[in-house]
Amino acid sequence: DILKNLHLLFKDEYDADYPDLRKHNNCLASALTPAIYGQLRDKLTPNNWSLDQCIQTGVDNPGHPFIKTVGMVAGDEESYEVFAEIFNPVIKDRHNGYDPTTMKHPTDLDSGACGGPGSFWSEG
Repeated sequence: DILKNLHLLFKDEYDADYPDLRKHNNCLASALTPAIYGQLRDKLTPNNWSLDQCIQTGVDNPGHPFIKTVGMVAGDEESYEVFAEIFNPVIKDRHNGYDPTTMKHPTDLDSGACGGPGSFWSEG
């Protein structure tokens, strides 16, 4: 287990290493600030997932000017709560203003809403 989070032992040495995302084109680069990074960098989910692990893909992949990617991943379901200060604005940016703190995603689990023969699939 210690090897899994070895990077955390050396974290203080790199405290000033807020990632330089100035040339990045992703939702993470638009939302991450030094204040948010400082607030979240030492937090872990119950499964020992860190902010640095969430954002590593966005740091490593600057993206393309015409294709704005997300730039981060959730390591587990708790990531969305533990790192809400960064996930919420990224979700809002990626999903055209959808705010997970004030909006509820519509869900329709009624299979009848899919229609029947002739609508989605053909009789056959």
